[in-house]
Amino acid sequence: MNKKILFGLLLFNMISCQKKDTTSHTSPSNKSNYEKKTTQNMASQPLYALSLDAAGDFQVYINDILVAYYYKNGGTSLTLPINREILGPGKQTVKVILKSDKELDENELKYYKFRILKYASFDSPDYEVIVDCKFNAETSKPTKEITQSWDFTSDVPYQVSGWSHSAVLLNEDKDALLKEVLETYNHFREILQKKDIGSFLTKTKVRDAEIDKALYLSSAESKKDQAETSETIQNIVEVLPIDNYKMVFYGNGRMVALIRTDEKNKDESALQAKLKDKSTEIYELVLHRPKKGAPLEVIR
Repeated sequence: MNKKILFGLLLFNMISCQKKDTTSHTSPSNKSNYEKKTTQNMASQPLYALSLDAAGDFQVYINDILVAYYYKNGGTSLTLPINREILGPGKQTVKVILKSDKELDENELKYYKFRILKYASFDSPDYEVIVDCKFNAETSKPTKEITQSWDFTSDVPYQVSGWSHSAVLLNEDKDALLKEVLETYNHFREILQKKDIGSFLTKTKVRDAEIDKALYLSSAESKKDQAETSETIQNIVEVLPIDNYKMVFYGNGRMVALIRTDEKNKDESALQAKLKDKSTEIYELVLHRPKKGAPLEVIR
């Protein structure tokens, strides 16, 4: 998929977005197919989304998973679905981190707007504002960085396991864990280099099944996604080395990933491939350990 300024981007009819020509969150199947899961009418199937307008750098986490970020000059505006980060009905959490060269006082914060929306359907522009993320600005304490969280309740009709019962990786030896994570990423790199589509789909089937359920996809739409994933893999001309990375934890320490640290590709997945059309596909790999002692597996 083509790289986006923000990963995990899914276009609605009413949304405008900005693309980069060089590469992707993104994707769940590699998150790219996630962006194409828009065909089914979801009139009775709620879609939750993050809507934002920001004048500077930010990161947004849903249930402690990074879903949106921005590190460029100027502002940005977009709306993206977050059902894939919602495992079932009940309490959910959104966290926003702001960083600026300017003091983030009350006057400056008016240029940052983050909301959680609930759409009536994929086809309708109608929505309900679930959370309007208002920042608590303390003008007596000038700051250039703010972190704040808000809770909201979802009423999605599905329930998936995700990482809810996974082992807490924060408790493990960090050096040994990093070695295992790196080995997993390099194994996927070999799979992509060999264009071993069967192995790729097998190793990502749990993730894909959960995301398909969260997005209410039909069997036909799931098969179409797999076909598009297969076609993309066939178009790979080079799988890039795993470098300029760091290990990060998501889901309150139950998931782990490697993300890029270089300025141009900051926070993108460390697994990327060049395609025939000269774009770059970013293969998102968020791993978990289903139970203590089990090998790492892809979950998002």
